Amino acid sequence: MKYSEKEQMMNQALTELIDERIESYIHEHVDEIRDLLGEDKSSISVEEYQALQKQNKEWQSNCDKFRNQLRVKIDELQHANEKLSALEARVKPYQQLEAAYRQYRSLPERLRVQLQGIFGQGSSALDFYKEVVQPKRIENFFDYLAQCINNPQDDEDLSILKELLDFCIEEASYKRIKVEIGMKFDSQQMQLAAGSPQLGTVERVLLDGYRKPRDRMPVRKSIVCIGDR
Repeated sequence: MKYSEKEQMMNQALTELIDERIESYIHEHVDEIRDLLGEDKSSISVEEYQALQKQNKEWQSNCDKFRNQLRVKIDELQHANEKLSALEARVKPYQQLEAAYRQYRSLPERLRVQLQGIFGQGSSALDFYKEVVQPKRIENFFDYLAQCINNPQDDEDLSILKELLDFCIEEASYKRIKVEIGMKFDSQQMQLAAGSPQLGTVERVLLDGYRKPRDRMPVRKSIVCIGDR
């Protein structure tokens, strides 16, 4: 039987406890043991041997009892961990929503005013969520981000906006279109950033596009830069 690391640690603790009790017993009965096993005696009586056997059986019984208790505790711990994992899985989407909503609220007020047509008033996390999972809202948000990328003004908030777009796309169960550096430009999957050369291979990916799970054609194309921008 292969023990887990936790089981090994608990078995080690149990062994140390048993050793400690044996040492305590020896200390408490040291005179009796010396009389029983002293140098002046070459053998012990049948009664004394039987008494030692009985004591050994008692210790073995206690050891088995402790091991059974240990197995029960391990099973209880495993069951508790399974329940905890299930609860964490249920809580995780709410934690991600709260994190995305905090990011949105961290944006400057002027920017949130511009985004009200996409995210609504955003007065609560749930109101915010109702807006961001709507396909048309995600398309509008992508277009807004594309405009920011092609006309860079405030790069400080761009990373937050990209993370919010990632959240929206994931919650709506869309698939991102991944473009690798060095790929040949594909007009069906990519669009050129403003000011990008027309010829060459992909040098930079400024924004990943996305598509519906079972469609090859994108809802929005990836924005790339060919050569040096």
